[in-house]
Amino acid sequence: MVDPAGYDTTTRVLALVHFCEVSPRLFDALMRRFRTLEAVLDATRSDLLEIDGLSKSQAERLAH
Repeated sequence: MVDPAGYDTTTRVLALVHFCEVSPRLFDALMRRFRTLEAVLDATRSDLLEIDGLSKSQAERLAH
């Protein structure tokens, strides 16, 4: 598995948008809840499922 910490911020945000289908509104909700991109990427599936508008499949992909 590839370590996302090895990539720059832009690459990690683009991965969220492309592979996890994170919309700008959802990205904003994730950042409000977790405060940093690193915290979003380190979040557990159960923590992610607390975000309104985030589907189970998106939470799985983000947690993976």
